[in-house]
Amino acid sequence: MSGIVDIEALRQFRTMNLNSNWLKDLRTEVFRRMYDEPIHPANLWLTDEPVRHAEADEIYRANIRRLVERRAYTPPAHEFPGARYIAPPDPGPTR
Repeated sequence: MSGIVDIEALRQFRTMNLNSNWLKDLRTEVFRRMYDEPIHPANLWLTDEPVRHAEADEIYRANIRRLVERRAYTPPAHEFPGARYIAPPDPGPTR
């Protein structure tokens, strides 16, 4: 899907809208410790092709583990496998 973005209208919205413009209210300083060290590996696919779903899921799980280890995330009381990629069944030979 694509669309035209009216940059000037966005700029106007940001400077005039007091209620729906949440960006002006962010308290980014509270996240400083969370971002002191990288979370997601930089330039993962700069020279290599992106990996398949299952491999990417492990990268994302490692990112979450890092956030838990840094105490930026508190782990839940009970662990569940969560989202995971399930490959479609092999359709067999094609004619």
